[in-house]
Amino acid sequence: MTKRTRTALFFSLVLLFSAVTPALIFYSLGWRIDWKERRVAQTGAFYFKTDPGNAAIFINGKTEKKTDFFFGALLIDNLLPGTYEVKIEKEGYGSWQKNLIVQEKQVTEAKNVVLFPAKISLKTLFDSVTSVWPSPDMSLLLLQRTSSQGQRFLSLWNPKTNKEISVMQRLAFTQKIQDVQWDKNGKTFLIQFQEGGGQPLVFNEQGEPCKESFCIENILKAQPTDQEGLLSPDEKKIALTQSSELWLLYLQNDEGQPKRTKGERVFLNRFGEQIQNLSWVSNHHLLLSVGNDIRIIEIDDRDSLNTISLGSFTNPRLFWSIQEKIFYILSNNVLSVSEKLVK
Repeated sequence: MTKRTRTALFFSLVLLFSAVTPALIFYSLGWRIDWKERRVAQTGAFYFKTDPGNAAIFINGKTEKKTDFFFGALLIDNLLPGTYEVKIEKEGYGSWQKNLIVQEKQVTEAKNVVLFPAKISLKTLFDSVTSVWPSPDMSLLLLQRTSSQGQRFLSLWNPKTNKEISVMQRLAFTQKIQDVQWDKNGKTFLIQFQEGGGQPLVFNEQGEPCKESFCIENILKAQPTDQEGLLSPDEKKIALTQSSELWLLYLQNDEGQPKRTKGERVFLNRFGEQIQNLSWVSNHHLLLSVGNDIRIIEIDDRDSLNTISLGSFTNPRLFWSIQEKIFYILSNNVLSVSEKLVK
């Protein structure tokens, strides 16, 4: 190779290095050419966290990756700014989908994605049940039932031990229960009768009459406040219903996505009928019934709300156990329990 050739090759490599190096630096800093918009832009990313894990993520119809098996997390980076159609699926579960926006140099998060079972199985517990009053922690359920002879009676049922304890073996014709009030620890409860049914009665968790003064004091301390709405488990927000409308009122700032400020009211949805049986499934999902339909609804109002239908039942009464992640349902005098909805 002549000296002239070597010199030409050297300068060619220098020119190539000078051209490629800025491009590599440009690329490593997240800059990309957006051919659709005909401009140069910095990229953003998605961060997902799903329950359960190992869920497939689809972006604009194309499979990307699966979330982590143990922690359910996944970061998808190097995305050009814009709106993306996101769908999350896992076999045996209902899907989650939403249009989300990616902005330059920012990570768009969806950290509260819960996939609920596609089919919910129910187990029948008791029949001939007319009313249910669960303790605050759902560790005990006070049941009003009707015997085969047509007599009404009260019993306490413990879901963990599956033991039923008689409280009042027979209710007189005039003893129609107006309300049952538990103390906050679920140790005692007060039964108030309608007019003509007699004086209020206090019982302990063994179903025995409790006449000590501390029994009544505990119940009085647990009397509900005048606060409107249903407080979330993290105590940051309140779910409010106005006939067929569902709202949130934030009591504190929430730095998650979407970001909320203290005092902000958020409209979630308007249904065709009055909302009933409202409960918090988690800090980010609500259980409710509309007419005979039972639904779980997320509170992330970016794009449309993901709503899961759990079935249709006649005049359902729902009781959610946040510890066990199950719900009890009373319909047609039959008390049933669901499978665990969140793993």
